[in-house]
Amino acid sequence: MAAVFAFLYDLCYVLPVCLIVFGVGKPFLFLPEKSNVPLLFTVLLPVVLCSVRHIKNKYRFLPPGIFAVGLVCRFLAVDREKRPSFLESRSYLLWILLITVAGYILGRLMATYITVKRVTLFLLIAGGIALMCTGTKTGKAPVVGGFLMILFLISEEVQRNWDKSGFSEMKAHLVCIAPFLLLLMCLVYRIPAPQKPYDWGFAVNLWQRAGDLFEQLSAKFLFRTEEYGKIGFSENGEVCGRLKDSDEEVLLFTDKGRSPERVYLTGAVFDRFDGRGWSAENGLQEDIRLLDTLELMCAVYKKDAMYAVDYYQNSYARLESRFHSTHYLFLPQKTFLSGAKLGGLSYVETWENVKTKKRLPYRSEYPLSFLRLNQDTPLFRELLLTAEPITEEEWGDFLFTKRLVAENELSYSHYIEYKEILKASYAETPELSEKVKTVLDRLYEGAANDLERLERLEKWLCSMKYSHSAEVLPESVTSPETFMDYFLLEEQEGYCVHYATAFALAARALGLPVRYVQGFCFDRNASDNVMVKAERAHAWPEVYFDNVGWIMFEPTPGYHKSEGWSLRSRETSESPKGNGTSFVPVEVIAGQEKEKPEPSGDGRNSFDARVVAIPVACCAIFLVSYLGAAGLVTGYRYRKMERGRKVLYLCGKCGRMLQRLGYRKKEGETLEEYGCRLKNDFPESITDFIPVYERTVYSETEPSTETLSCVERAYKELFSLLWKRKTGAGRGKK
Repeated sequence: MAAVFAFLYDLCYVLPVCLIVFGVGKPFLFLPEKSNVPLLFTVLLPVVLCSVRHIKNKYRFLPPGIFAVGLVCRFLAVDREKRPSFLESRSYLLWILLITVAGYILGRLMATYITVKRVTLFLLIAGGIALMCTGTKTGKAPVVGGFLMILFLISEEVQRNWDKSGFSEMKAHLVCIAPFLLLLMCLVYRIPAPQKPYDWGFAVNLWQRAGDLFEQLSAKFLFRTEEYGKIGFSENGEVCGRLKDSDEEVLLFTDKGRSPERVYLTGAVFDRFDGRGWSAENGLQEDIRLLDTLELMCAVYKKDAMYAVDYYQNSYARLESRFHSTHYLFLPQKTFLSGAKLGGLSYVETWENVKTKKRLPYRSEYPLSFLRLNQDTPLFRELLLTAEPITEEEWGDFLFTKRLVAENELSYSHYIEYKEILKASYAETPELSEKVKTVLDRLYEGAANDLERLERLEKWLCSMKYSHSAEVLPESVTSPETFMDYFLLEEQEGYCVHYATAFALAARALGLPVRYVQGFCFDRNASDNVMVKAERAHAWPEVYFDNVGWIMFEPTPGYHKSEGWSLRSRETSESPKGNGTSFVPVEVIAGQEKEKPEPSGDGRNSFDARVVAIPVACCAIFLVSYLGAAGLVTGYRYRKMERGRKVLYLCGKCGRMLQRLGYRKKEGETLEEYGCRLKNDFPESITDFIPVYERTVYSETEPSTETLSCVERAYKELFSLLWKRKTGAGRGKK
């Protein structure tokens, strides 16, 4: 054990010195970029040199031998014509060898002489102060190595002048604390160095946290309802009058990949309108938002699977609640919502909304994973008009292929039940006056399908006037019919709630399922972080297209914005799925992933197994050969020994084997007492070597041949016993 501590003690001084010299000289050595080979050599060579000095037996030259054989075989593994350039490109290894030898010599001087230690400590501290005062730039590695050496030297100086009781071996103390000092310096090395002077960030953070806590408490008392300026989002769905502008910060939206430029976040969905406000009368059903998302994806999968990117893209974002207290989770239209938790927040999903069980505290965060639709392209319009019913086989095949959810979690019957409830809840046809019907019929004249009628209706409403100062609805407005008469024939002025309501009622009159949605609408303006204020609350309608899902329309003047992306070029293929295209979209829910390009056949880097196999095989052959040669040399030396030296040599071997079996000689115990204790567990043929050893040590006469045979027999039996018991397993230490 003392030899191990001596080896590690020398290494504590030699290795940091080598690393410091390597770090200082690195800019002048022309080392290869992005290669750890130089650093690996700088670490291994000191270990090899220290091992040669401290290993006292026949294995002392084994580490440098393996190291040298590995290098030679690595060189031989290179093709003959490439060997000159191989050596030239690695000439830096000679400099590293010189650096290591110099570092080893200096480290050994420090480990041996106290004066060298103290002078080195003074020079390191003085050099560090000089670097700071002069502003000289240096690498991070030599600075960290210098600090590590300073800690070693100070620790040893403290140990030297500290009056201790118990185990007081100074070298052992330094070896024991060295791993912790090394770990500390590794952490310092890995932490990025600041580009600017220290800015007392911890004090700034404390101040900001105090401010955030104050704002959170303020928000808890000030925002006790779900009203946001009464622009578009409120708990009761009221179609109110004059607005109250509010610039309170409600949400922080952070884009994580491919979010649209205009973002709509749904807060609440309503299905009944009584003339003055909207309400929700649907019951509970899980996974309705995920079913809507999967229905669109399945429709695309059925129609044009290999070009799904022409219809939608996967988008990712994160929302953070700000200065309001709410139960609502605000989600995009085509969102992936499954399970009972979202970012650690427990929620309850209904047809109307998604709410948490507890109000969201200040700065609560949750992730968003949703689809961005390419809605304003002819290809998407064609999908809305031509989508065919999804069969049970197609639904199951889609879920199995995409592996978005387990097929047994969202069965086909679940999907059919969802569609039946949807059509029964949102397709109630309102009564309209003859004047409104005439206006709408004139608007729809010549339209080929419902989609074209909806687009005309949207365009007509967008041509009206947007106003925050719209009056409260007259008392005469008490039904959908009177609301449409008042708004379309008289007022024709209002804001989002009026236009969304008018569109929803007119679209339902066509026999289509339509819902009224409240939430937030904002533009990103190419920014990844957007602060959403209360004034961005909004309302809009969504129409259900059979076999596709809910599609949003924007009838509010000034809000409509076309957005999309160019379609992929098509390739001719006999396969209905479009096999053969060079683009295959990747659909991921948990996180954003990128397709990895396949390696081309030309210029591909092929791995030559000889580079590793030959050095490893040669090192193994060298190891076996070395051990075999060492055994032969040991046997030859044993045969040349005198009989007395043979006895002492074998007795020493027997004593070490007994120690490995757990039978150590106790402190103050005589050889005779030790032999008596061993007789309790071993036969006399084994323990007889102890009196023989005692007689040989204290006697000047040459041992007899019978005595040597006795010791050899004890050695063989102990060796056999050690092999069988696997180094004392199953027998306690005595």
